[in-house]
Amino acid sequence: MKAGSLDHRVTLLRRDLVHDGLQQVETWTTLGGRWASRKPIAGGERGEGEGRRSFARWSLWLRWDSLTAALTAADAVAIEGERYELLQPPLEIGRREGVELLVEGTGEAWAP
Repeated sequence: MKAGSLDHRVTLLRRDLVHDGLQQVETWTTLGGRWASRKPIAGGERGEGEGRRSFARWSLWLRWDSLTAALTAADAVAIEGERYELLQPPLEIGRREGVELLVEGTGEAWAP
């Protein structure tokens, strides 16, 4: 995996459930940042209830390390202020050369 192709900075996120005294609230913890290569897979709109929602699917390639290898389908990434959900656990590329993440974004903003 050539360093020049890793041209997008992504933030790796892990979902946490915190009890605020009344209910459980979903929060996101930053695991770290990595450089990634990003390629579009699909995009469009879906009907939801009475409205429509746009979505974008991407394939992200990151270098393999202990953090990227430990991601699960419950984790997420943030790219340029938008949160993307992982669609499946990371796929290993080569012999620990890299990982591929299949992600889907729905336009939800994310800020640290």
